Amino acid sequence: MVVIGLRPCTGAVLMMGAASLLGHAALGAAAVMVMALGTAMTVSALALASVLARDWVIRHYGRFAGGGGAARLGRLSGWLAMGGGLAILWLGASLAWQVGSAPTGGLPLLS
Repeated sequence: MVVIGLRPCTGAVLMMGAASLLGHAALGAAAVMVMALGTAMTVSALALASVLARDWVIRHYGRFAGGGGAARLGRLSGWLAMGGGLAILWLGASLAWQVGSAPTGGLPLLS
């Protein structure tokens, strides 16, 4: 887990480079620290929400499932994982399709 944090964020590198070129290296470092704090808070909140949601589903579904609740919960979690994977696949394919149908006249910001 620690190794993941050793790779610098490209946004942080860009921020530090721009701040250094403008002569505000200390402000750039502060901005990078705020970005890191925001990322840490967001990832922590998502992880906490995931764990709490999983525990809620286990408690809630286990109460109504009856005798074969563990097997049903296992099948349900498998189908939910498959649905989530298909949703991510659909999102990636739709983004790729949008890029493929972009105008070929070049990038509007660079022309």
